[in-house]
This record gives sequence, C-alpha cells and structure tokens, in this order.
Amino acid sequence: MSRTAVVIIVVVVVALAAALVVLLVWRPFDDEPPIQARALGVWQESTESLPVRMTVSSRDGVESANDGAEYWVTYPRMSDAPFPARLSGESILVYDADGEDALLSLIYDEGADALIVTQSGGGDTVILRRVSE
Repeated sequence: MSRTAVVIIVVVVVALAAALVVLLVWRPFDDEPPIQARALGVWQESTESLPVRMTVSSRDGVESANDGAEYWVTYPRMSDAPFPARLSGESILVYDADGEDALLSLIYDEGADALIVTQSGGGDTVILRRVSE
C-alpha cells in the first residue's frame, strides 16, 4: 500500500473519531437540559451524620401543559409520601401535594453528578450524591 493511501486512511479514521466524540460527548443537537434525565434515581445527603435519601422518578411519560416533564419526588425530610414535581428550565421544582406552591428546587451539577436542593424562598441548601440510577 502506498504511503499516500495510508495517510488518507489515517486522516479519515481520525476525522470519524473526532466526529463521534463531538456527537456523543458534547451532544450539540441535544436541546433538553441535563437534569431532565440525569436527576432520576436515588440521592443521599453527603454532609449529615444520619443521611436522608431522596428518590426522583418519572411520572410515566406525563408532560405538563408547558411541555415540561413531570416527576415524583420522595424526600423523608418533607414527608414519606411522594410530591409532584415539574421541569422548569434547568431545574426541577417540587410542589406541595396540591401542586400549587413550590417547596424545593432541584438543580443538577453535571460535573459532580450531584443534586443541589434549595428550599423555596431562599431557605437551606443541601447537596445530594447519587446512590443509584
């Protein structure tokens, strides 16, 4: 095989690998916020001596009128019953049982794979680490 053919093959393979990395890692065509899928699972407080777990689950493909995905959030610090939650921009808002007043805001930190939970009205903030998906 000629040297020119080898160089062309190497250039094509490198270009394909670069395109694959861009599409799979950077995901330029993925317009949904990372929290939409990455928040699902079981999370645990990382700074408490008796850590509490939060579970975030999908409401079986239900979407609200404003095209936001909907979730169930169980967090024993609030209640043992699941609370309704909706995607709102880059965060998930957890509502009271009636679905009217936001109680918590969940923000996903992609670099740390952590949920940042803040009480509505600027209350306490807790960092939760993933236990399982």
